[in-house]
Amino acid sequence: MYRTRLIAAFLCCVWSASGFAKADSEAVVLASFQIGGPPDSAFELVVAPCQAGACPLEVRLRRAGKPPRAVRLDWPAPSQTIEPGDQNVAGAGALLSSEKLRSWTVGGNEKGITVGAEPTSLADNSPALLVHQAAGFEHVKRRHYLIVADANGPQRVWRGVERQGPHILGATVVDRPSGAEVLVTDVFVDPSPTRPETVTVRRLQWTRGTLRDLPSRVRLPVAVLGLFQSAAAARAARAGAACLAAYLVLPATRVGQAAGGFVLAALAAKVDTARRAVEDARGCAPSLQGHVSSLRRAA
Repeated sequence: MYRTRLIAAFLCCVWSASGFAKADSEAVVLASFQIGGPPDSAFELVVAPCQAGACPLEVRLRRAGKPPRAVRLDWPAPSQTIEPGDQNVAGAGALLSSEKLRSWTVGGNEKGITVGAEPTSLADNSPALLVHQAAGFEHVKRRHYLIVADANGPQRVWRGVERQGPHILGATVVDRPSGAEVLVTDVFVDPSPTRPETVTVRRLQWTRGTLRDLPSRVRLPVAVLGLFQSAAAARAARAGAACLAAYLVLPATRVGQAAGGFVLAALAAKVDTARRAVEDARGCAPSLQGHVSSLRRAA
């Protein structure tokens, strides 16, 4: 499974080498992400002390000589039990990348909360952290948060809430020459096996200290597999190979092909990533012909 983690040169991620570090007497630091600016400045992804069976998950901004300030995420964990995450916290339809997003499940597999984070630098060299949460065992729901560091501490400038019903909300950091953006994908999984999925893409752009939520006019690279006469046939092909879980069933017209058919399509941040996905698919689904195209607007 691919994920985008494009990090500016001034920003690096530091993991505890000996288990999880203690932020205070009871809080647990899952990861620390150093940022530019004053020495020892960093975002920290933290499991805060538990109260009444709820352990809040927080993003703290630590700066030398100052008390840390925190932004609390919506969903607390039921305990501080920590395991490597195994859910797709980024969401189906999130862009492919050569790097896997690291995540943790806090509080047990069935009732726990899976959380992951990826650091980036927005326009004006603004340090930011894109954080993902997933909750639920059989019916997983997700939330995403974009948190920016400024002189007043960490500021949550965007929260993405997955809609009710068969919607899957994805969020991905994408590097741009002027600073990173976040691409938000909303996938609707039609309950009918005879119908394709639908996907819309939006851009979160940081401009002069303000976040703009814009429709995406960028033609994203897409790894395309197969050509099927029906959406049901495309879904069956996807179900037959675990490596195709990131692929959506879309009308062929969404990837520039003639009307009347359906394809398996995985969105990517870069053309090279889409090409690599097509090559990888040949090893797990050799019967499917693949190529690279770009996502068109829905008719």
